[in-house]
Amino acid sequence: MKHNPDSPEFSTAEVAGAAGLPVETLRTWIKRGDIALVHDTPDRFTPGTGGRRLFTFRRSLNICLAAELVRNSISVKEASKIALEFTDMGGNAGGYREGELVDELKNVRLPGDLFPDDTTILVVRFPSDGGEPDAKVERLKDAKDALFHIAGKNCRSVLLIDIDDIYARATAKLQHYRN
Repeated sequence: MKHNPDSPEFSTAEVAGAAGLPVETLRTWIKRGDIALVHDTPDRFTPGTGGRRLFTFRRSLNICLAAELVRNSISVKEASKIALEFTDMGGNAGGYREGELVDELKNVRLPGDLFPDDTTILVVRFPSDGGEPDAKVERLKDAKDALFHIAGKNCRSVLLIDIDDIYARATAKLQHYRN
């Protein structure tokens, strides 16, 4: 499925289905303001206009990833913010760095893209003091190191999410709706 990731084309029902959520659950998350919608993008909705709400592929992925985080006991609002690390912020651990030349970008990850040379993992570290979780998108080989450095980071636990799997499932489900 190759398309513009920022073109609104998926209905609430399609996105809910791809995320494994009941439609009403997704609508509730939106009404409560729990889904992080980025300013000045097609995903900034204006309720009450009579139009049908459509999501971009980028926001659809954000919701699918947030739903997976919610299934792992993270609040909806926090999960949506954490998911932005993948869909909108670009990568860490060799991810996109502003100002690099195009030929130097062959092994890095742009916002919403997977790492081309390894499995893309979302690493969520939960601080011992109960503060906000720290999230980074990393290659699998780098994410494994997170498991062995918990003590030095003042973390009580680490959650690893396979973004490649979520991306593949979401893409397949959204493609199914297009056929």
